[in-house]
Amino acid sequence: VPNNLIGYISDKVSLVDYQYENDVLILNFNDKFKTSNNEINNKMMNLISESIFENYDLNMVIFQENNQKIENKNFF
Repeated sequence: VPNNLIGYISDKVSLVDYQYENDVLILNFNDKFKTSNNEINNKMMNLISESIFENYDLNMVIFQENNQKIENKNFF
């Protein structure tokens, strides 16, 4: 993990699996993706998304926690 991401991504967070189809990437994380207050870590989602969009030609990144879509109202 790059140094600038350490503050946003807990070492307990892990990518369980992913799917890619029709220029959409679905990332499915374990149940440690949200903060201890059960809140969405918007900064983490934005950093991951920005990194993906800078390196891959995609239309959308969808985040899931235990196969449940995570809604991020503050995306970019």
